Amino acid sequence: MCQDSCPENSRPRVSNDNAFAESVFKTVKYCPQWPSQGFLSLEDSRQWMLKFERFYNCEHKHSSIRFVTPVQRHEKRDQKILEHRDQAYSKA
Repeated sequence: MCQDSCPENSRPRVSNDNAFAESVFKTVKYCPQWPSQGFLSLEDSRQWMLKFERFYNCEHKHSSIRFVTPVQRHEKRDQKILEHRDQAYSKA
């Protein structure tokens, strides 16, 4: 049997792999609110994803962007938030 030597078993060499899509899928799948029994309909899954997207982009603070939300970063509101945070840390 072919294991490590076969190109089809090596994900970095898969031409149609989308690392960003795989990462998002894992994030969604491991979300505590993910319905373990699945969705009742396609519309239910769409509604759940819309709620998740809003939470992830507007409420969840991401460690990789210094604990601000993607919306705050995109709208360039993060600089003021980070300055205020730095001032609070300096006082403490």
